[in-house]
This record gives sequence, structure tokens and C-alpha cells, in this order.
Amino acid sequence: MTTSRKRTSRRRTSRKLRRNESTPQRVWYHGSNKPISKWEKGRTFLATDGKKAPMPLWLSPAPEFAALYARGCGSTVYEVLYTPKRTFPEQEMWDSKGESPYGRWLTEEILSDRLPLIKGVPDNGLREHEAYESLKYLSREMWDIMETSAVIKWAKKQGFDSVWVQGDGVRNLMVLDPSKAKFSHVYLQREECR
Repeated sequence: MTTSRKRTSRRRTSRKLRRNESTPQRVWYHGSNKPISKWEKGRTFLATDGKKAPMPLWLSPAPEFAALYARGCGSTVYEVLYTPKRTFPEQEMWDSKGESPYGRWLTEEILSDRLPLIKGVPDNGLREHEAYESLKYLSREMWDIMETSAVIKWAKKQGFDSVWVQGDGVRNLMVLDPSKAKFSHVYLQREECR
């Protein structure tokens, strides 16, 4: 009987350890012309569709790419710790037969204006064509469509915490709630101007 108590005790301990283990955060890079210690809440930016949207945090797996956005005297590339929970798109939009079930769901979101990328397009056949074109851009994760206020608002509403963004050869991450990211330390800092 003493032996079985020890086994039970060990099992409880190992379960407890597993439950308390945290997912290791991934290292990303962010380039900035201004010093950052933590992300300021309430900031906005002009999205690619010309509308104001909450300011996301752009992260890159490549420090060289982040350095493109850290230009000028005193600019900095930061190492940032962040682990995305749910990133859009989370599945392929196309399969061997054409549109995948995930792609069809997105097309329906676009056509119903829940993801308003083609709002105002008349329903005369052009609407379906425009939805298909939008889906192609979404599947390529092109920055000019992913960084619209419509995609950002829709992604947050759907429970995504980040969005994949491409366009310059590197697959970067647009974090929708920057307060979840931790600026760990300076990776590269350019000299101050004199």
C-alpha cells in the first residue's frame, strides 16, 4: 500500500508540472526609428485602405528585414519575444480541387460583407469575381490587403491574435495586440547623429 501511494504522488507531481509549463516564446525582430521600452496602447495608424486602425506591431523572423525599418541615426532593431496563439490565415485556401473548405468559408465571409473587402460592388457577377480576386490576395498574404482596416477588424472579431503578412520576400507577422509582445533587448542600434 505504501508503494501505490508513492506512485500516485509521482503522477500528480508530473501532471502538475505539465500543467504549469509555459510555451516557450519565439524570438522575432522589430525595427524602429524611435526608442521603445513597451508598446503604447491606443496608438493608431493609417491602414492601406486609407482608414485609421489600431496600431499593430510588425515582427519579422529576419533581423535584416527589421533593419530596413530602422533607418537613420539612433534607430534600433529590437529582439521581441512573442508566441502567437491563432494566426490568420490558419489553413491553406486552395487544394488540388481549387478552393479548399477554408477558402470557401473565407469567400462566404467576403460575399456576405462580414469581411468587407468588396463592399459596394454590385451583385451582377462582378461581386463573385471580386471575392475570388480578394481570396487570391489573402492566400498570398499580400501586405496591401492584409494591412487594411477591414482585415484587421475582422481578424480580431474572429479571435485571431496575429496575421501573416508578405510582400517583400519575408513572411512577417502583424501582431494585433502588441501588449502581448515583450521587447527583450536591443539587437542592433545605429549611432546617434552628431
